[in-house]
Amino acid sequence: AQYNGPYFNTTSGNIVNLDLAPTISALLGIPVPRQTRGRFIDDTMYFMPQDKLLTHYRDLYLQKLDFVKQFAIKTNSDFNPYIFPNDSSIAEFINGTDQLLNLLEEYRQSSLSSWTDRNIATSVFILLFYVLFSLITLQHFTLVDFAHIFKGPSTPEQINNRKAASIALFLTGFYFGLSIGLYLILYKVYGYDNWDSTVIHAPQMVPLYFLYFGLPSCLMAFLLIRFYHVLYSKWPENKKSKKGKLSLLKYYINVASFIVFGLNHKYSNLPAVYLIRFYLTFFTILVLLLLFVFQGFYTFILPEIFRIHFITSENWEMRFRLITVQAISYPLVIGNVLLLFIRWPTLSLKKNSMDPIYHLKICKEIRFNQMLSVHSMMHINGQDVLWFQGSELIERERMIDNPLDLFPLLENEKVNV
Repeated sequence: AQYNGPYFNTTSGNIVNLDLAPTISALLGIPVPRQTRGRFIDDTMYFMPQDKLLTHYRDLYLQKLDFVKQFAIKTNSDFNPYIFPNDSSIAEFINGTDQLLNLLEEYRQSSLSSWTDRNIATSVFILLFYVLFSLITLQHFTLVDFAHIFKGPSTPEQINNRKAASIALFLTGFYFGLSIGLYLILYKVYGYDNWDSTVIHAPQMVPLYFLYFGLPSCLMAFLLIRFYHVLYSKWPENKKSKKGKLSLLKYYINVASFIVFGLNHKYSNLPAVYLIRFYLTFFTILVLLLLFVFQGFYTFILPEIFRIHFITSENWEMRFRLITVQAISYPLVIGNVLLLFIRWPTLSLKKNSMDPIYHLKICKEIRFNQMLSVHSMMHINGQDVLWFQGSELIERERMIDNPLDLFPLLENEKVNV
């Protein structure tokens, strides 16, 4: 804060909170705190005995001299101190103190710029490493195929990958947009105007702050993870209806019971659900790492490794908002990662229900190994089957009724759905 009332506009200029501690110390007749960056509020010094003024101004100057020296040593900066004789006047000590504070600010800005560049560069490297590692891992150990997103023939595999990536990207943006929106609504409802750290001005307000961002984000993560399952769900037909279609009420009951309990379930497009799960996890972690890149302006992913040794008041609101968005991202990240290892919902799988997954795996094996060339897609008995041409394993062009015949080893493999 700054003060410029009628009694503080003559010699003190702009007064900041940092000036209160040294001023009060001088008025009490004790040395100024040795770690303060503040200076005296000159107008208040008229209340002190005049024979003590020189002593206190000398003490303030010597404190600043030692403080700047220590800061220069820690930041490897060149230090050229200003030295005044012991019988210097108050004006000379004030001038020397101001010059030391200006020098300290130069050191701080230089160090902050260097530390920020280091943190951002390291965070970007980690982000790129994550992207490369994820691409390699997903490409080789799952049925995700990033190449199908950008190029390739219009096969069901390409369409599923494109749809899955698009839906996952949309859901990620929708999650953050709605979660932040609900947080701001709660923020406004409880009487806060500007999105800043005012909400945690007292220790008893911290649980309320966690409630502001935790409740909307956890609720949105819970619903979003189930939403894409609902998109490709296959609901049981209502035998009492004339056309065998579900009534609207029955449909909502099925959706609600699935969202809450996750009972035995069937899908109209199981490969799409499988792919969305991996794409959504990839995008949510990517957003979290992007937030860590922006966090490099004031800290690092692991603060104790690359530490910024002081806090600046610039862009404090931006920092608090960034911390809040990071906290909002954790429920979705944790939920998606857990679903990669926890089988949810409990699926009612039969042999024919796994065919699309095996079909997805076979097509990816074909593209990577280049053993076969896909000629066209056929649609027989409601299932997509491949028409292969040019294989060394097949002497003549024919339709493959069971793609598993080409890869006997797949019969013993398990696919994590």
